[in-house]
Amino acid sequence: LYLQELMLGNVYQQELRCILAAEPLYAPVTPQGMSNGRRSLSEHVPSDHYYQFARYPLYNQQGQISANALQVRDVTEQVRDETNRSALLSTVSHDLRTPLTTIKAAVTGLLQADVEWEEQDRRAMLEDIDVEADHLTVLVNALVELSRIEMGALVLEKEWCDVTEVVYGALMKGERVLAGRTVSTQFQPNLPLIYVDHVQLERVFYNLLENVVRSSPQQREIGVQVEVVGDGQKLLCVRVLDYGYEVPEQERERIFQSFYSPGSDSNGLGLAICKGIIEAHQGHIRVEGLSGGGSCFVFTIPIYPQASPEKFSLTGGRVTQPLVSGSVKEVSWAREPRGEDER
Repeated sequence: LYLQELMLGNVYQQELRCILAAEPLYAPVTPQGMSNGRRSLSEHVPSDHYYQFARYPLYNQQGQISANALQVRDVTEQVRDETNRSALLSTVSHDLRTPLTTIKAAVTGLLQADVEWEEQDRRAMLEDIDVEADHLTVLVNALVELSRIEMGALVLEKEWCDVTEVVYGALMKGERVLAGRTVSTQFQPNLPLIYVDHVQLERVFYNLLENVVRSSPQQREIGVQVEVVGDGQKLLCVRVLDYGYEVPEQERERIFQSFYSPGSDSNGLGLAICKGIIEAHQGHIRVEGLSGGGSCFVFTIPIYPQASPEKFSLTGGRVTQPLVSGSVKEVSWAREPRGEDER
């Protein structure tokens, strides 16, 4: 009836968004105040489909309306993105407020002239300020970096780097985030130097490791594998293995969108930043499922330009002693023969 009135021009709105839902939308309230098991209109479920109806009047040569054209557009993905963005913006706002609240409370307490703090308490408050300031810095830097990527303003400062140094640099910076997790690293022997932005590539490793920590059980091991692939143009191929949470197949493209993070308590920034940095290096990033459960984040970047033996010698690319004590174990390189589609 509403669509009929819309087509006849009896409704002021020329656009209408509707939900095609398999479950009842409205929740009749029982005398006890219960919703009788039905969901509210604002609650979204995966089975919902959203459509946008738009009416366009058609005029004849005399300038009179002779008919109406109705355009129907599927906006399900748009609505889901809007919902996720709204929810994760709230998460980011909370993540910003939490350290600020802690810092403000600690500083206010230390500035109280009529209170004499014991040295142990004063140091504990200063340590809280230090930790929360670091947390705030990481989050603000992520927001700034994402803004640069989305505006196309990311500038790479490339240099010849040893990828193993990049990996272990990320592990050192992420020591607090890893919190004692075991990280197994596999490096193909005689890895060449790569021409990349050291800082940005290190950020990619850090964000991927942080994402795994957020989504997988604490006792699960994390894997990092690095090799060179390709018969023509040589590519650096990196795999970060999450043996816990498996990203659903239908979410594997969208997980790299900004402010989108299914299945974990991530703020939806890290993976979007990874995608922007890898693509700025003319590379690609994706996520795959593991046969035994879990997810494998894979990215490839070209080793460019080609290094001549005289100027850019190959390096063994191995750090024999882990730089993060007790949290990294290095295993020998051993991979099964790749299929034709992986070569």
